[in-house]
Amino acid sequence: MVALAVLPMAWLAGRWFLSMSRVRRWSRHRRALLFAAIAALLAGAVAVRKTDRLAVVAVIDVSESVRRFAGESDGVRQRAAAGAIEAVRDALAEATADRGPEDLLGVVVFDGRALAIATPTRADPLDRPLDLSMADGTDIEAALRYASAMIPADAAGRIVLFSDGNETMGDAGGAATELVGRLAGSGGERSGVPIDVAALRYDIDREVIVESVDVPPTAEAESVVSVRVVLRSAGRAQGVLRLLRSGQELDISPGRDGFGRAMELTAGRRVEVIEVPLEAGRVHRFDAVWEPRVEAAGNGTALSGDTRVENNRATGLTITPGQGEVLIVDGVGRGGPTGGGALLARTLRRRAARQPRSTRPRCPRIWSRSRPTT
Repeated sequence: MVALAVLPMAWLAGRWFLSMSRVRRWSRHRRALLFAAIAALLAGAVAVRKTDRLAVVAVIDVSESVRRFAGESDGVRQRAAAGAIEAVRDALAEATADRGPEDLLGVVVFDGRALAIATPTRADPLDRPLDLSMADGTDIEAALRYASAMIPADAAGRIVLFSDGNETMGDAGGAATELVGRLAGSGGERSGVPIDVAALRYDIDREVIVESVDVPPTAEAESVVSVRVVLRSAGRAQGVLRLLRSGQELDISPGRDGFGRAMELTAGRRVEVIEVPLEAGRVHRFDAVWEPRVEAAGNGTALSGDTRVENNRATGLTITPGQGEVLIVDGVGRGGPTGGGALLARTLRRRAARQPRSTRPRCPRIWSRSRPTT
């Protein structure tokens, strides 16, 4: 019935248009096209372009934690003589061996900064250097967004992330949710970028780390402060804990040979609290150092329960507030000791003199400066 009604309406509309002048006719045509475009937008009309071309961007974590500790991952098992980064290269070469002639492969490496080794290309980018260092830290979010921006518009994209997940900046989870969750079209077609993760796992059974040195941020001069040293060990380890104050080693084992404290650690966290008197000065720096015992191993020697000494030191700072000063700008007595402007200075001096030493305000040095009057 609707089709039958359309035909006479179209005939009447045509006769109506023919009866108009040329100018009015073109005006009506433009208005009809505008209405048609608005109707298409309101109806959610979209153009969907399908492609069989696939662009994969490998995002590889080359941060210091991966270099030191990563041993095995889902789908990436290290060879005995290879590092984690070379193992990732081998895994990628195996996974992309049968890619199609139009499929693209790109590579991004990252630590605290992301760097494109190769934009998505039909060539093989895995012969390029991957073991690069750009900045301290691990920013997975920046690397994911960088990789997503590299995917060509005429290809379906996919990201493969190789990382230990130990991020020190950014929000990797938020970025992944945003990149994966994008939808396009009224039919709910997904236009986001799928992200696959190959988790690089730690393989640590011999490592000691000095996690922190906790001291009060401020303390009175010549007082005693508690220095809290936090150590973490992956297993059994023997060694000596040493504590330095402003570069000078302290005796933390009174009555025993040497200044250090001999200790045997087990797997887990260990906290040592050391009482230290402060010396004169404003800035007091405390360095805790773990020295692993050297043991015989095969035909050589090895560190007891440890592999890397770079993480065997931590630092804490305590500040002793210094004496304050009060500047009085005297525009009345020109800084004279008996002038009218000296009243405030005399009052402050008397006030400071009456205070006990333990509660005396830290402003005993009071001096005046005259200011010319106009």
